[in-house]
Amino acid sequence: RAIQACIVSTGANGKESAPLKSRKKRPITKAMIESAKETALKYLAQRDHSEQELLRKLGRRFDPAGAAEAVAFVRDGGWLTPPRDMTERLVAELGRRGKGRGFIDRCLLEKGLPPAPPDRPDELRKAREFARSRVAHALPYDREERIKLNRWLLARGFDEDVIAEAIGEAGCDATERE
Repeated sequence: RAIQACIVSTGANGKESAPLKSRKKRPITKAMIESAKETALKYLAQRDHSEQELLRKLGRRFDPAGAAEAVAFVRDGGWLTPPRDMTERLVAELGRRGKGRGFIDRCLLEKGLPPAPPDRPDELRKAREFARSRVAHALPYDREERIKLNRWLLARGFDEDVIAEAIGEAGCDATERE
């Protein structure tokens, strides 16, 4: 017996209703392409978008071919910010918001942007600052505080080796290390 693959929706009374029909493919019209272009420009007026991000957003509302044509239109018009500039801005913004390298890299990958060069000293400095802001006193941290700081910094995308060094030295002066 063949298995019939169809989507069945349930009504308010819980009983099955007729299968849902798939959307018919409509031919792409000039008006649809113009609408996609206008929407792309509206998105870019709100903030910078990468090509991949813009294509994904437009793909939710428009046919893939119309979305691709709209992205090509804004690219050819010079309205897209260069990927390197977007990467630098995004890294700086997320760094100010307390995000670590792992979080930043995932965000860049999601937006289709090139990776930023690693900056371990800056990452360690940020991790130490955030550790100090979470715990009011200097070293030594007890076991519970170390666990909480470790979890908190991991959730913000910091690497484990950076966290270990930051927690081990957070709040230390040169006199405390001797």
